[in-house]
Amino acid sequence: AAAAALDLAFEVDPTYSNTQASLEVLGAGSVQALVDGGYTDNTGIAWAVSSGATEVLSIMNNNARGQGGKLFDLFAGKPPWYGKPPLAMLNSQIFAESAASISEAYSKFPRL
Repeated sequence: AAAAALDLAFEVDPTYSNTQASLEVLGAGSVQALVDGGYTDNTGIAWAVSSGATEVLSIMNNNARGQGGKLFDLFAGKPPWYGKPPLAMLNSQIFAESAASISEAYSKFPRL
């Protein structure tokens, strides 16, 4: 379902316009936009999973070092928070896999 929604969202058609019918098609595909989790999860993944999602598509920018940004904070082995109060950010550790193992796998992904 997520792949079909992504195909629909990125379909290139110069005659396409945002009509009520096109919005209903997107809505029927269970498309939900998540932009930012604020001080708890900047990826939106933890919010989606906690809402019951079992399949999540998240498009993120890498951090300045070319790594997965806040993605790794969702895995075990990261501190529960970082930064200095009152602007400390919480890490939402929702996956049992270690952040180190996910970082290693991530580093092997092809780059665009």
